[in-house]
Amino acid sequence: KKKPPREVRMVALVARRGPSVLLGLREAGGLFGGLWEPPMIEAHAGENPEASLAAFLGLDFRDFEVVVEQTHVLTHRRLRISVAAAAVSGEPRRAAAPYERFAWCAVREVQKLGMSSLAKKVLLACPGRHA
Repeated sequence: KKKPPREVRMVALVARRGPSVLLGLREAGGLFGGLWEPPMIEAHAGENPEASLAAFLGLDFRDFEVVVEQTHVLTHRRLRISVAAAAVSGEPRRAAAPYERFAWCAVREVQKLGMSSLAKKVLLACPGRHA
């Protein structure tokens, strides 16, 4: 009998800086390997999502707001994602697992990048917040 998917809590950030949005390139070989997405980290009970993302990225946020909760089901995992939007300035620190690198991408160019359906869903959850 097939086991039910394991639930994993995540927090994703749609960070904007002018006409650009911050994306991370996933390391090859892992989940969503080689694809671009808004930065997303596992959320742990009792942790502040803004503080966790700020520490992971090395950025300060303005107008940080969790705008929606989403569910994305994979074969072995049920991801419950808190999608946040914020304005930032500066550059993120050097990427750490699961990301190879971060880049500011012009919103008009985002659709040309390789992205998972989850990444697209996260971006669409913040219409106008990343433009």
